[in-house]
Amino acid sequence: MLAELAMEEQVRGELDRVQAEGLDPLREGLWLASLTYLADAARAIAHQEVASLVYPLLAPLAGRNVMIGHGVACYGAADRYLGMLAATLGKRDVVLAISTTGKPREIVDAATIAKEYGATIVAITKPNSPLAMAADIPLGLYVPETPNALKPTAARFAFLAAIDLLAALTAYRSPRETQERMRRIKYALVNLGDGDADGPLGD
Repeated sequence: MLAELAMEEQVRGELDRVQAEGLDPLREGLWLASLTYLADAARAIAHQEVASLVYPLLAPLAGRNVMIGHGVACYGAADRYLGMLAATLGKRDVVLAISTTGKPREIVDAATIAKEYGATIVAITKPNSPLAMAADIPLGLYVPETPNALKPTAARFAFLAAIDLLAALTAYRSPRETQERMRRIKYALVNLGDGDADGPLGD
């Protein structure tokens, strides 16, 4: 409502609060509805931080409608919200797009929109695919899948390895900043756990 009334300062204040508190408190209410409201508000004032939080949560709904409850309400196509969130990105942003085939229209469209607004698109996907062609930095990766749908997907492990390598290389570019961020993450995880600082970071 604040966004519709063009009350930008109030909208920014509320979104800053959401960014600080995280999205978990919203899960106890109308979760999907809350995500669509946040998408609308983030797009209205180009709040990139909240947009980056909401986008991956709505991404699994690409190609479908956002339904609230058991058909109580329909908030329209999820692609509409994904497109709005992609449009909040700018020249200082990097989008990492991942697809086995590089063909899903929703992913290619979102990457294209973000690129039009100046974001740099890095794609881990099949070489020469539509997503690879849309990316500024295509990282070719294709692992043929077994026809048996019940077997573990080989591509999943290949993508996880590629993401780990990309994260490590990015961290090495800014070692001091990365070390401080990792220290903060481990401090938070230790406080949430049993207080054992000697355990692995992701334990």
